[in-house]
Amino acid sequence: MLARNTGRIVVLLALLCLAAAPGCIISVGPDREAIPAWTHPPMLQLGDVSETFTGTWSTVAAERGFGFKSGFVSALSKPELAPIFSGAPTGMTLHAALTSDHEDDGVRLFGLGCLSIATIGIIPLHYHAEWTIQCSASLRLADGTVVATYPLQERGTYSCWAMPLTMFSLLGAGIRGADDGAEMNRRVTHNLAVKLVKAVEADYPRLASFGEAAALAAGQQPLVVGIGGVTYWARYEIAAASSEPGAAPAGQRYLIHLYTSRPDKSSTPLRTLVLGERNAVTKADTTWTWYDPKTVLCCLEGRVWYPEFKTEGPYQRLAAIELKEHRVTAAELLRPDSLAGLPVADWNDYLVSWKNRELAAFLRDATAAELEDCSSQIERLILKANEDAEREKDAAQQLIKKGDEEQKGGKGEKEGKVEKESRDTSGAELHAQAARAYLARVELLKPILRAVKDELASRRR
Repeated sequence: MLARNTGRIVVLLALLCLAAAPGCIISVGPDREAIPAWTHPPMLQLGDVSETFTGTWSTVAAERGFGFKSGFVSALSKPELAPIFSGAPTGMTLHAALTSDHEDDGVRLFGLGCLSIATIGIIPLHYHAEWTIQCSASLRLADGTVVATYPLQERGTYSCWAMPLTMFSLLGAGIRGADDGAEMNRRVTHNLAVKLVKAVEADYPRLASFGEAAALAAGQQPLVVGIGGVTYWARYEIAAASSEPGAAPAGQRYLIHLYTSRPDKSSTPLRTLVLGERNAVTKADTTWTWYDPKTVLCCLEGRVWYPEFKTEGPYQRLAAIELKEHRVTAAELLRPDSLAGLPVADWNDYLVSWKNRELAAFLRDATAAELEDCSSQIERLILKANEDAEREKDAAQQLIKKGDEEQKGGKGEKEGKVEKESRDTSGAELHAQAARAYLARVELLKPILRAVKDELASRRR
């Protein structure tokens, strides 16, 4: 009788364990945060979202497409959070870089399975896993200027108590593991999106000022400018100051673009003038440092011009602009470092116009002493132009060499190629263009020098 009852008890316990197997205790975190109400107009466009993996799961995550990037983008697309974004350009874009850290579960789960077998499944077992997700969110203007950065963090958790018989509990947990993992992912990305909206909401007054400035620039009507009897059009732009590739812009420049016809969004300016600059931006109405307009020069219609302009309001909307002629004397033109504010190519253009328009009169009216001084000045200009050409060539070669060295470093082949091409076009090619312009200047000065020396020789006969 005792043996029969003992057998029944064992069978009953086994059945109870089997019944409990699918009901192992599983908890997934974090708890969902409440979605804040967004009561402002749409402010952002969604830009690039990237993700990198750290920890021992890096290889597996990359190969199997794990991670939180797609979940984060989906969370931002929810109807409750989407009103922060606009379908039209806003002048401000959200970029986010996720870093997901986790220790691979494979080894630990294998060890847990072995422990379950070793204990014949009669001892409850506990398993806990964590994912730490860092999100570096930045808001950038159309020119690349970073106006806000928000470091966000969330932690995903998975806990499981496997009850006897633990091998069946672990099997049940494994069957539903994909669903539990997806739920954890949804909670993490939901909370990251909520934290982002809260950060933007708290920063809204400052960010709105950037939006207003961007709207003014985007909605401006081009101004008509008369230059030498020819009609041009002008638009202004607040652009990022130049910086090293990959570095955040240190400040901004106030630009005037000149066009030969009424511009649209796809128009390419004929000339661009830099009127002023300001340091790292913290608000849209940060004070500008304006250049002396008479040092901001360009050559159009064979003459040199400088701008007189007027801006209005706290965001410096361009209200009026006029280009006035800077009358250049022969002594000024042929002096080393003359017209320093004139771009190299424009200096050459003006030299061509001056040679054809004024050289003959200069040779006729100048004294012998003036001609001798002019000859010496031109020779110095030729020497300096050759030196400047060599300097620009060296700068171009240094950038190309730097790109090659970085590509050979620890970077991936594709990434290195992209960065090298970007550097060559934005940096090395600009230096190469300047070098060619300086060499062209030498060729332009040579016939002028011959004409001056011929006139001196003629007078000495």
